[in-house]
Amino acid sequence: QKSAAYSGKNNMTVEIKNMLGMTNYIYHENNYSNTYIGKINLSELHSGIYFLVVTINGEQIINKIVKQ
Repeated sequence: QKSAAYSGKNNMTVEIKNMLGMTNYIYHENNYSNTYIGKINLSELHSGIYFLVVTINGEQIINKIVKQ
């Protein structure tokens, strides 16, 4: 689990990418502030390794997801 704190209004993008770097899911929110809690339905993705990429004001947080 990774977290980061940002104050003020921020731009946030949440992406799920496959091993080839192709985007399978994207969500963008302008004027994001404080805490974001969201659910992403992975049921349509094939089994494999994916990356959750959260970008806030140009800073990326990347987590690996293994879908079985």
